[in-house]
Amino acid sequence: MIAGYITRTPAAEDAEAIFAVAHAADLADAGVTDWSLADVRNELPHSDGLVVCDGEGTIVAFALVHDIDAHVEVHPRARGTGIGTRLLAEVEARAKGDVIRQEIMSSNSQARALLEAAGYEQEQRYWRMERALDGTEPRPNWPNDLPLRRFERGRDDHAAYELVSEAMSDIPGDTERSFEQWCVRALGEGLAPELSTVAGEMAGIALCRRLGPLVGSTDYIAGGRAWRGRGVGRALLAESFARFAAEGMTRAILWVNGVNETATRLYQRAGMEPTVSGVRLVKRLRP
Repeated sequence: MIAGYITRTPAAEDAEAIFAVAHAADLADAGVTDWSLADVRNELPHSDGLVVCDGEGTIVAFALVHDIDAHVEVHPRARGTGIGTRLLAEVEARAKGDVIRQEIMSSNSQARALLEAAGYEQEQRYWRMERALDGTEPRPNWPNDLPLRRFERGRDDHAAYELVSEAMSDIPGDTERSFEQWCVRALGEGLAPELSTVAGEMAGIALCRRLGPLVGSTDYIAGGRAWRGRGVGRALLAESFARFAAEGMTRAILWVNGVNETATRLYQRAGMEPTVSGVRLVKRLRP
């Protein structure tokens, strides 16, 4: 228990209140938020969760644990009350593995200090990259006139997972989740198939979603090994821009692993610039 607060298991109807906490925390830490209400609804049924309510029953903090990944947020007005410390112990008890991982905005020094004091170490750093969609963005230039189609949920799930996992295996220290975890994170309610592209017979994919009416997010870009160095990644990015713009969106964003210099350069050449950063910290729970 936390003095003055009540903890309980979250219910489906808590999704909007949980999102409100995450939204307020992200705005306070970085001025932007890329987690949507659809993301909350995707994760709730698959997570071992906990919410913290104030005396009026309003949710002021939450922890969602899915296998070894934990998402913890405390509303800015409830920080400094001991809630973060309590939730830290809760997520470690709920982890289903030898390690536990958490991602936070780099600017959240309070959360980082708490995690590092508890034995967490930085594993990865990520950059949020962004550009305006104003008609100056590059146009797709497809090698070998690759045929394009929209992503089809069900038909493309396994092939997309294998392609993304193969691409991530080239990044030191980064690995994709299990197929089941990946489907929850990447292919749930938030995925916008009409904005997502499959090139050829899985020569490459771009999986995209909406972040409100004016912002499009490219969550995954991956090219097959046989197509590396032939402009597929560049064309997939430009295709995402074109699809966002056709929907009336004015900004495009994505997150990139800080060690993936090749991808970072590709995005910068397409006019994207880093805005804020996040880190993933990991703690070994058992030898």
